[in-house]
Amino acid sequence: MSALTPTEIEEVIFHAAKARGDEEAQKRKEAVSATVAKKAIGEPVYGWPSVAGLLGEAGAWALPALQKLSGASWSSIAKPVLDLVDATAIQLTEPDWLIKDWLVLGGFALLGGNPGDYKSTIIDTFAARISTGMPLWDGIAPIQGNVIIANAEDPAHVVKARLLAADADLSKIKFLHGANAGGLQQMFAIEEHLAALASAVKETGAKFVSLDPLLSYLGLKTNSYSDHQVKWALTPLLKLAEELKFTALGVWHFNKTAGKIALHKGGGSIGFAGTARTVLQVTRNPDDPFQKEYVLSAPKMSHGPKPKGRIFGIETVAVNEGQASCSVGRIKWTGISNFTPDELVAKTEALSAPSELGKAMKFLTDTLSASSAPSSEIFEKAAVLGFSEKTVKRAATELGIQKMKQKGVEHGPWIWSLADKHESPKGPQ
Repeated sequence: MSALTPTEIEEVIFHAAKARGDEEAQKRKEAVSATVAKKAIGEPVYGWPSVAGLLGEAGAWALPALQKLSGASWSSIAKPVLDLVDATAIQLTEPDWLIKDWLVLGGFALLGGNPGDYKSTIIDTFAARISTGMPLWDGIAPIQGNVIIANAEDPAHVVKARLLAADADLSKIKFLHGANAGGLQQMFAIEEHLAALASAVKETGAKFVSLDPLLSYLGLKTNSYSDHQVKWALTPLLKLAEELKFTALGVWHFNKTAGKIALHKGGGSIGFAGTARTVLQVTRNPDDPFQKEYVLSAPKMSHGPKPKGRIFGIETVAVNEGQASCSVGRIKWTGISNFTPDELVAKTEALSAPSELGKAMKFLTDTLSASSAPSSEIFEKAAVLGFSEKTVKRAATELGIQKMKQKGVEHGPWIWSLADKHESPKGPQ
C-alpha cells in the first residue's frame, strides 16, 4: 500500500479536527506542509499524539493505521525537549564563501530592487560564473558548481541568452519548470516541494539555486505580509541550504513607499530580510548624472562586514547558437561606490520620485547634458518652470554639479557642469 500524500494527510487531519469541533481545524491542516518540510531535512516531527486525541477512542486503532499508511515511524514521535548546547562546544569557523564577501555557501539570501533594475541579469550572471568558476570582478571567482534556476517571469530562452552572454557552461545548469506529482504538473512551491528540492540538489550537486521572484514560489498558503508565516515558510529552506551546502538566492521586489531604510524596502513582511543571512540590493548610481549605471550593495551581511557597492552598467551583446542569434544585455562592472545601502536607496528615490527635488535634478541633468551654463542662467530657466533657487541648489548638491568661476573674467559668473561620473566635487553656491 502506497504512502499518503501530503494532501491526503491534510484531509485526514482536517476532518478529524472538524469532527471533534476543533476551531483551528484549518490551521492544523495548513501545518502539514511545514511538517513534511521538517521531515525532509531530518528534524523531529511533533503533533501525531494530538491527532489521536482528536479522534478520541478511535485513535487507539486509527493512529497506528495512519502511521503505517503514511510511512511515519514511532521514532519520529517525540515529546518536545529543549536542545541545549554548551557555548564552549561551538567551534569558530571562517565563512565558506560561494562568492567572497558577498554570498556564503550554505544559506538563504535575497536580492532586492525596483522593477527594471537588472536584478535577474545579476542573478543569471552569478549563475553563469558559478557554472564556470570564472571571475566576476577584480579576479574574485566564485566556487564552481552546478546551478538550478527557477524563473517565473522571464521566458527560458531569454534566461538562456543572458547565461550565454555571461559565458555560462550550460551543461552545469538546470531550469526548474515545476513539480510533477503522479503525472500532474504543478507550480513549484517551497512549502509543498521542499523534499523534492532536497532530492534535486543532492542529485545535481547544485551549489546555487535562484528563485526569481521569490514570491512566486511561496505558495498560496503563505501570507507574504505576515512575519510569522513568512519565517515559517522560509526557515526550512534556510536549514536545508545550510545542511546541503548550497546557496538559495531569491529576488525580492522593492515596495513603492518612499523614505524607508534599505532593509525595509522589500515588498511584504520584514520577515523576508529577517530570515535571510544576506540581503543584496540593486539601485541607481547617484554619481551617474545620465542614470545609466547601477550599484549592487549589501544592506545585510551576517557573515562579515558589508562590502563596498559594485557599480555596473549594461552593454548590449549578440549571442549565437546554431542559426539563431539575438541581442541581450550583459553586466559590465565599472567601479566601486562609497555610498551606504541606505544612502543609495534614498538617493535613488530622489532621482526617480516625482518630487520637487527629483524634478529639479532631472531639469539640471537635461539642461547641462549638452554643455555647461552660468548659474544665473540656470536659475532663470528654473524659475520659469517653478523651481525655487533653494531647490535647484539642493538638486545640484545631490548630483555633485561642478561649479567653477569663469576664467579670465573679473567678477565673472559661476559656471555649472555635470560632474565626472565617479566624482562628486562640491563648489561654491
